[in-house]
Amino acid sequence: MQITPEELKRAYRRMSDEELVAMDTDDLTEVAHKCHADEMERRGLQPGATPMASEGGDGQPWASAGTFRFIDEAQLAISRLEAAGIPAELESDTGDLLWISTSAFKSSRVLVPEAFVEKAHAVIESHAAEEELAAQAAAEPVSMVTARYEDGVFTPLEPVDWERGRKSRCGC
Repeated sequence: MQITPEELKRAYRRMSDEELVAMDTDDLTEVAHKCHADEMERRGLQPGATPMASEGGDGQPWASAGTFRFIDEAQLAISRLEAAGIPAELESDTGDLLWISTSAFKSSRVLVPEAFVEKAHAVIESHAAEEELAAQAAAEPVSMVTARYEDGVFTPLEPVDWERGRKSRCGC
């Protein structure tokens, strides 16, 4: 199995500064060495230097903020996270599957620095709650009739205004 440059970049991005600097790069392939050097440069690290502890953002390993069934859902989550000031990236080529009932879906994971995981969860959950409220508002209101059952007949407890020509949900 061949590892792609994208997989290497993700692996190096998830490493802490200490892990990245301490890594022995002598036996790496040319592509792996370039990916490692690019990540070192992106973080402003020097080989052999002792990295300073950072308070989130670069220098921390990245963690999953959520796994999504569809890539467009993950991309929407990323745009919401970035709007909230949380760095985020998409990890979609992992080969992981998301099982729902008897169906499997290729999953897309959203990664954020570990220090931002809780805040990222709050942003994603807030968006999900907004979506649910919008769906409820757009849904047709449900009418409920309270009835009493006597002698084989249901009798409404309050007067009911039936619409003519409209079929009930049960198809009666």
